[in-house]
Amino acid sequence: MSPLGTETRPAVVAVALVLLVVATAGPVPAAASPSGAAETATATQGENVLTFTHAFERLPDREGTVRVTVETAVPDSVTGVSVSPPDGADVVETTGYEQTTDGTWTWDGAASAVDRPTITYVADVDRRDEGTLEATSTGDWALFNWRTADVAWRYSRRADAPEPAVVERGEPVGEGVVGPGYAYLGPYETETRTVDGETIRLVVPAAADMVSSPDAVADALAGASDDLRVGARNERLTVFVAPTPIDAPGKLSRAQVDGRQDMYVGADRPLETADNAWFHEYVHSRQAYEAGSGMRWFDDASAEYYAARLASEGGHVSEAAFVEYVRTDETNDAVLRESRSVTDRASYFKGMRVLAALDVEVREASDGDRTLQDVFAAVNAHDGTVTDETFATLVEETVGEPRDEWLATYVGTDATPTVPDSVAEATTERPTREMLEPEGQAAPLVGALLFAGALAVIGGLRLHRR
Repeated sequence: MSPLGTETRPAVVAVALVLLVVATAGPVPAAASPSGAAETATATQGENVLTFTHAFERLPDREGTVRVTVETAVPDSVTGVSVSPPDGADVVETTGYEQTTDGTWTWDGAASAVDRPTITYVADVDRRDEGTLEATSTGDWALFNWRTADVAWRYSRRADAPEPAVVERGEPVGEGVVGPGYAYLGPYETETRTVDGETIRLVVPAAADMVSSPDAVADALAGASDDLRVGARNERLTVFVAPTPIDAPGKLSRAQVDGRQDMYVGADRPLETADNAWFHEYVHSRQAYEAGSGMRWFDDASAEYYAARLASEGGHVSEAAFVEYVRTDETNDAVLRESRSVTDRASYFKGMRVLAALDVEVREASDGDRTLQDVFAAVNAHDGTVTDETFATLVEETVGEPRDEWLATYVGTDATPTVPDSVAEATTERPTREMLEPEGQAAPLVGALLFAGALAVIGGLRLHRR
């Protein structure tokens, strides 16, 4: 098993009988324990497991920072390990690690008597993007992306010593929860729902003053899980509520393994809006495809369209408000195929309008038997990069006739489709489901009131922008 990186798979470079394996420390936990710890993967190779345990501690007297201790359990097959703390980190203590000329801290198994090397550093966790605060530590609590250190190792390649399994664990010092991509440190409560095999855990910090109640948000996300029939459900999704002063609407971490993922949404984000950060980030968690350059608009377009639809079908906004929102004129002169970034506002707005119109096209062409959800599911199931040509083929296979000219017009030019009133028609018949509560008691999921509305995808963090 190779280590994981935030953007690419790790490189494995052979030098004689020694391999050097490099990875970004991007935790992709296989489980989150009741204590708040998270683990990257389940070891399957007996004792041949290299384990990095990252422990995170709040520093009440040093706002904006956290203390991180990385302890490494090294199997016999591993002959060297190195750790590169994030830029600007202050290394305060080491055992077994020595600093090299390039600033990396290295443990040499042949020269060191230490078999569990450790390094402790203080890192700045405040993150801003265009003035928006996306992560911070206030002293009383902290919420941040913990996948910021680089690790590397080398091992002897022998027939009796295969490449070691690698496990990265994150755990809080004191109260807190460490997820696949985010760590929260401080007091908290949780709400948990399980629907169709997906467990959604809402982590509510004591400092979070939520506009919508935790119970309502948990029910709404459970409803979204059930209502969005596009495949790619997580087994476990951890949803952190971000208190102020964090003012980013929401973010999804793309760190994922064995069906586990996490995200956060601002405590000040309401359910009662078509511009819905809770559902937008949730829809992102159900995207399991690789978009080509001409299809990158689909990421935020589908998240924004289905966020608004889930809000409408869940009774959080009226059908009229939903229709008005998806008919937006914003960025209508954009050419979606030329959109190069998920932060491009055209992906949100014109992309959402194009998908709203396409949803109607699919339903009308199939006499109501199919919807855009069927296309979305086919995109998720596609093996390989989804290009604009791939998308056109999947639409044709869904409706039974080509829509190439329609797509070329509204995705490939600055033309804008009309969105008819019929876009407000419900996507699916929603049968009653059961949600399993933490105690194992079943609670009915009643009709529209609760329907609010992959090692897998590794990448950056997606931001719901406004």
